[in-house]
Amino acid sequence: MAANAQQRKVLAAVASALNKNRSHQRLNIIGEGGTGKSWLIGEIERVFGRQNRVVITATTGLAASNIGGRTIHSELALTLGLNEEAEKLEDLHKLRRDGDISLDDETILIVDESSMIGKELYEHITRAPFKLLILFGDKQQLPPVREARVNFNCPIIELTEQMRTKDRSLYRLISDYRQAKERDESIDIYAYVDQQSVKAMSLKQMQKHFRANPSKSKK
Repeated sequence: MAANAQQRKVLAAVASALNKNRSHQRLNIIGEGGTGKSWLIGEIERVFGRQNRVVITATTGLAASNIGGRTIHSELALTLGLNEEAEKLEDLHKLRRDGDISLDDETILIVDESSMIGKELYEHITRAPFKLLILFGDKQQLPPVREARVNFNCPIIELTEQMRTKDRSLYRLISDYRQAKERDESIDIYAYVDQQSVKAMSLKQMQKHFRANPSKSKK
């Protein structure tokens, strides 16, 4: 897969940050599902991993598993509840000295599903050592539990080009549902997907489909 213009902009921003003689730089990448965030994470590791250690994390176990990483809580040796000992920000430095944190001032730290980062967790993240922190997320994903969303106060690059589907009708339909937009016409998303599935069926598959769903053969 070749990078599109927006993805190349992200890679250029990462390269620029790594060429600067300072640590604790931050970059916020936002985009809806299908705009290539997961692909970019892998590409950053491939392109820059020979020069800098790339640590891939996410705010949830499932998200971390999907991108081949671990949770940010695990990486920072924090409990999910941020226990009494870990609540002291200076403990991050103690944990680092004890060998429980593998980050250093040349590390690229990636955190996916950034919408779920609350103020307290963000303070822990930004106090950890890193060369560049790259946050990946979708501003319409779930917010932090029992906390307000955080202003990361760093440069933002938004990915808008849809890479997952080239079906513009389906994309517009899903996008409207995602943003809770009202549509002039009444369209059932399940009916639309079903129509597309039927188009791809062979004659025998179609006959079997309508025998199993007799009400659809009358439409």
